[in-house]
Amino acid sequence: MNQHLRNNAGKVMTKLVVLALIAMMSNAVYAKEPFTGTWIGTGMVTFKGKPDPIFCKVRNMNKAGRVFYSMFTCTIPRLGKGSLTIESEKINSSKYKGQYEDEYNGNKINLLAKLKGDKMDVKVSSSSWNGYVNFQKKK
Repeated sequence: MNQHLRNNAGKVMTKLVVLALIAMMSNAVYAKEPFTGTWIGTGMVTFKGKPDPIFCKVRNMNKAGRVFYSMFTCTIPRLGKGSLTIESEKINSSKYKGQYEDEYNGNKINLLAKLKGDKMDVKVSSSSWNGYVNFQKKK
């Protein structure tokens, strides 16, 4: 009976080790995705013809396959601070595109991100405003 328990325990441990290795390898694959991680940036937004500086931090995470979540926290000194999460899709090795429907204002917000190494240029637009932010990847 003790031998049977040891064999089962050994099989369970082997399965746990294999699952842990698969999880580590999956995380390593996502870690190599250049879009993922934390980015810091500055730019300009224009509301009704008035330009304002904007300061942002974004954390990009892989949801599944070519789909990502971008969690933005931005400050516009004249207007304050806000947060927004946009789901985006990888279009090619350096371009990501997303859209968010702002239920409060009834606007659709479009996002286009282009990667250049550890830099990322993001253009954002809606029917009432537009802007850009130039990001640097946080190390």
